[in-house]
Amino acid sequence: MKNFGKYSFNYGNSDLLYYLIIIFSGLFVYVNALEIKFFGDEIAFLERTKVADLNGLFALLGKQDFDADYYRPVPNFFSGFVSFLLSDSLKLHRGFAIILHIANSLLIYLIAVTFFHERIKALLSALIFLFFPINDLAVFWLTDTFDRFLFLFYFAGLLKLLKSGGRFTLVSGIFFILAFLSKETALSFPVLVFLTNAVLLKKPLKESLFQMLPFLLILCTIIAFRYFAFDNNIFAVNDSHSSAGYGVILKNLMIFAGLLLLPFFNYQLTDFFSTNILTTSVILAAITVSMLISFARKADFVSLKSAFFLVLGCILILLPVSRLVMKWYIYLPSGLYSILLILIIGALTKDRAGKKLFFITGGTIILLSLFSISITIFDWIKLTDKAEKNVKYFAQNNPSFIENSDTLNFITIPAKVANYPVNHLDFGAYFNYYLPTNKVINVFSRSSIKNMNDKIECRNGGDFFEVIHSGANFFILFGYEKYINFEPSDLVEGKLKRFRLNYNRTDRSTFIGFTEGKYILY
Repeated sequence: MKNFGKYSFNYGNSDLLYYLIIIFSGLFVYVNALEIKFFGDEIAFLERTKVADLNGLFALLGKQDFDADYYRPVPNFFSGFVSFLLSDSLKLHRGFAIILHIANSLLIYLIAVTFFHERIKALLSALIFLFFPINDLAVFWLTDTFDRFLFLFYFAGLLKLLKSGGRFTLVSGIFFILAFLSKETALSFPVLVFLTNAVLLKKPLKESLFQMLPFLLILCTIIAFRYFAFDNNIFAVNDSHSSAGYGVILKNLMIFAGLLLLPFFNYQLTDFFSTNILTTSVILAAITVSMLISFARKADFVSLKSAFFLVLGCILILLPVSRLVMKWYIYLPSGLYSILLILIIGALTKDRAGKKLFFITGGTIILLSLFSISITIFDWIKLTDKAEKNVKYFAQNNPSFIENSDTLNFITIPAKVANYPVNHLDFGAYFNYYLPTNKVINVFSRSSIKNMNDKIECRNGGDFFEVIHSGANFFILFGYEKYINFEPSDLVEGKLKRFRLNYNRTDRSTFIGFTEGKYILY
């Protein structure tokens, strides 16, 4: 760790052993994820990148309508390529996503080696990242192929940068281009180049800025290309990412910090951090200050410098997405955080008596992460299996209704079950895939329920529909607000209970409710 630029990457048999440990550990833990059924917008995502021939495949490198304000041709191309080879085989697509995550874990091992010059510490960092519980969606959600490819090229670029002593090379430039064409979050990479030179390699400010310059030129070139070729301004995205005050950004960064520090059993903790920001701030501040004081007392200068770089790197990566809290935004910084965690534990237990404590602490974190991600995978299997059976149940019990209706209007469906987002996106593609049909599907409201047997009904109340829910009476509109009108009196303890439809098709025979795990007609 004393000289990043001149460290020799001579891999031997011990490295091969560690590679195999990472690969087989990943396969062993995530093989169960192959049993997770389609959920969310996965089917819609695969359909939009499905191609019939090579011409269609290379057409995915252009600006697609489904990209909206974005331009992410690299993940689109590879998604189309996998579909071209494997068709719509769910297990093969899920397997490809898991293999990408394992490859990213190997990258973290290689980067950690440059920090520690100790293979065993690098291995522990890689295993923490491999099983990092909050990354469940980033690991196997098919739609999040963007973050997996972003991670692959972003950190491959960083690794090449470390090997070249912080200097720009053609290879690191290509990796940056591929990362930025995977997801816009990569725009932080040029600043990371500056930090690598200025902080890790202790180069003068002028030289550090000079090494950053080629990457800035690449960034400006891609942004200009998007603007002139596609009339696509990266800084004018008209969604939730484009407007938030500094207070919101600070609050979101605090939530991200909480999820990094305590990633276990992630949905429960996500809710806690989001709704108890003051308590979270106090807890995180206490943990962080105590760790930093202890670390500063025992760490040498090189360790302090490395920790400073890793902390700044995590913040830098999160800044472009800090206007909105999404779990998969944690994926990139969790790679650096895994190295930081082992660095801190190693500094706090660096004496001979503490060596055993180091392995006990590191092993405990890995085992706890493994247990948490395994529970999460089991929950995904259980809930997605139930969601699939519900749709098939409806198809089996209402064949004539489906056949005679061009449009199916759902008053409400379960979107999140026990906080797992099963059907909250593109339900139409999901529904048509399992029937199969080619119907227009409208969903006017989505419900958050504790389990698939929670009772949800919609009762006609004359001018309005009353939503009857055995649980929390909490309904999520997800973009259909323009079709729904509700007044303050329709809210009970801040939760929607009844609404009116501002829609031209209000024949109640076309509406379907959801009750006790089964679709019924009203």
